[in-house]
Amino acid sequence: MTNCTAGRGDEISGGAASVLRLVRVAEPTSVGHSGTRVLCLVSTNGANHDDNLEAVRSTWGWRCHGFLAFSDTMDLNRSAVVAPVPEGRAPAWQSVRSMWRYISYHYASEFDWFLSVNDDAMVIVENLVAYLGRPGLQAQRASGSGTYLGFRLVAPNPDFPGPYNSGGAGYVLDRAALHKMMTCMDAEDGCGAAIMAHDLAEDMALGSSLHAAGVFAYEARDELHRNRFHPFSPETIPASDGRDWLGEYTKKNEHAKFGLEDISPETVTFDGLHDSALLFAHRYLYYCLHAPSTPVVAGLSTT
Repeated sequence: MTNCTAGRGDEISGGAASVLRLVRVAEPTSVGHSGTRVLCLVSTNGANHDDNLEAVRSTWGWRCHGFLAFSDTMDLNRSAVVAPVPEGRAPAWQSVRSMWRYISYHYASEFDWFLSVNDDAMVIVENLVAYLGRPGLQAQRASGSGTYLGFRLVAPNPDFPGPYNSGGAGYVLDRAALHKMMTCMDAEDGCGAAIMAHDLAEDMALGSSLHAAGVFAYEARDELHRNRFHPFSPETIPASDGRDWLGEYTKKNEHAKFGLEDISPETVTFDGLHDSALLFAHRYLYYCLHAPSTPVVAGLSTT
């Protein structure tokens, strides 16, 4: 029996419930819909396989058209692989580069879009697929110019080249963006060497790399300037008022919103939900607020 009472200690908080009540789950899209096949990528580590990664797999991971976890420990039962990471400076960025190189080599031709999140993310896959299927994004994808979606930030440092997307909120690349980024990274005098010299945070480094490759952070908010991608958990969002680092990094976004005003009904991601918190939030959204839906894909794809 699902407990749908918000605020109980063994379920979700009232604040989280107030956020999730603003979200709507889109009608599932058929498996073979052209132009919207998504490979979901999760960054994790061996210590989190039994809790965070298992929670991801049992809630939203199996709804993706393809699913793969990148870890420091091989675990094929949980679709977790290890991508070779070269030694050197900026190890976190090296791990990100290795993940994308692995995907570029093995899966670039099989999927239209690639979502990257951490193992404490909640993804509403139906909303992601519905969003990616919009005519504007399909035209952008078809143009081959490269598409880079997420929660857009602008670094206060004036020397940083431009907007980038939060790693915590997750980000999405289309196939053209992946190809352009890898071409840039692998060039002898390309973006990869310059980024490593600055030891940037990995999400900033990836944004800088894409910028150097001619791919820029796309406007992913809805028509009322509410975000679809969120770098916080549902529980903490109501208290957000922009008087912290978030306000500093989003103040250049026109019509920036905070707290409940920033929740799009078409929300795709939340961050910061560790195992049981993810299970409770998923159950509340899918079984208390909405009737159980048919999955995007009938079963987990281990790619």
